[in-house]
Amino acid sequence: MKCLLRQLVGAKAGNYVRIGVIDTGVGIPPENLEKIFDPFFTTKEPGKGTGLGLAIVQKVVHGHGGFVLVRSKMGEGTQFDLYFPASPSEVPTLVHYTRSLPPRGRGELVLVVDDEVEILDVIRRVLENHGYSVIVANTGAEAVMQFINHKDEITGAIVDLMMTDIEGKALISSFRKVNPQVPVIAITGLLDSGSVSQEHAAAILVKPFSATELLITLHRSFIEWIRTPRPSRE
Repeated sequence: MKCLLRQLVGAKAGNYVRIGVIDTGVGIPPENLEKIFDPFFTTKEPGKGTGLGLAIVQKVVHGHGGFVLVRSKMGEGTQFDLYFPASPSEVPTLVHYTRSLPPRGRGELVLVVDDEVEILDVIRRVLENHGYSVIVANTGAEAVMQFINHKDEITGAIVDLMMTDIEGKALISSFRKVNPQVPVIAITGLLDSGSVSQEHAAAILVKPFSATELLITLHRSFIEWIRTPRPSRE
């Protein structure tokens, strides 16, 4: 009961849409059910998981005014139910419009940093298909090395704030020390980007985002960063 009440904190009366996810795995031990949404809690071996997945899921659902319920039985499996507030019965008329893409890139070199290889590949393909050149890194150390090696060629960087081996803010600060003229876009799965501000990042994108949002943000960041005075490199 205590675990259920904790999951319902902040829930409001009303109609909801439920999305259920069920597995037939080994189940979650009762003593862990109260901890699974805690940031960095994991039962995996060191280096095999960050313990942030369910914490991010719950934060995103809460951000939409919903809540998450979990039921699990050892030896049978686990069920997660995501509840989102339903739209009112009178749905307003949708206004359809076309959001045009920004001008194509001209071969500008962009560094993309994310510890998830699949996300790296998707962003790389989106940028390359729109005329940009791309180099990637999936660790903080590799990102710093790439930035140093290409400090005079890189025109922009896209950095995941939730890297497993280094804090995103610290990584961006490292870039600033090498070349403060390069605009950096921070990407995150959390609605609250924490202490990252315009002093560190030219823009912040919250996952999930579309290819159009990425391209528009990158283009605007280039323009705004050029217009804003920055300290010169020593």
